[in-house]
Amino acid sequence: MKHHERESFIYIIRSGKVKIIDNIYIHPQYIDQVVESYEKYNEMYEQCLNDEIMTSEEMEIWMKENLLWTKANEIKVEKLKKDIEESKINIFKSRYDNKGVLSLKQALRNQEDLLNKQLYIKHSQDQNTCEGISEQYRLNWLFSNSVRKNNEPLAPSELQQIKDNIIYLWQDSVLTETQYRELARNEPWRSLWSMNKNIKIKLFIPKRGEQ
Repeated sequence: MKHHERESFIYIIRSGKVKIIDNIYIHPQYIDQVVESYEKYNEMYEQCLNDEIMTSEEMEIWMKENLLWTKANEIKVEKLKKDIEESKINIFKSRYDNKGVLSLKQALRNQEDLLNKQLYIKHSQDQNTCEGISEQYRLNWLFSNSVRKNNEPLAPSELQQIKDNIIYLWQDSVLTETQYRELARNEPWRSLWSMNKNIKIKLFIPKRGEQ
């Protein structure tokens, strides 16, 4: 990631807003909204139970019975987790060896990719469980109540057009864990963090009208 890309992402994160499409943004939610979203989750979860939809635990049992997730997969996941931790330790130990670190980081990325592929298999049916359906319902409700266009609530017709896809649009806009780590360890965030410790600058930009 180049410096100007990191700088752009940092300011987006500091703004607290997530761009969905065009000039439509998801704004930070109020605590009361988040609390209410979990009430919506609980309501949907009870409905799913009444409809005899499998819980995540029941789904895992079903996947094992149908050989979609096996003991071999679990062993592979545990091994990859250990390998990743060892790779991180080796990268730290070799931090002054630039060439060696590059090779180790590439190996780490490969291990993380393999782990993600295994976890993708494990969680491939999550959306069909009580928990998955309830969480998607919660997020849809939460984001629908915090979407703004030009700082104004969307018209019902506009909201309806993106409502079913809002979670996917949001997920596409979110950085990966690896990208967040890169932002945290490089400029301009390192300088901003140092300045904050010394002169207490605002790391997150206040909304218009706030002091």
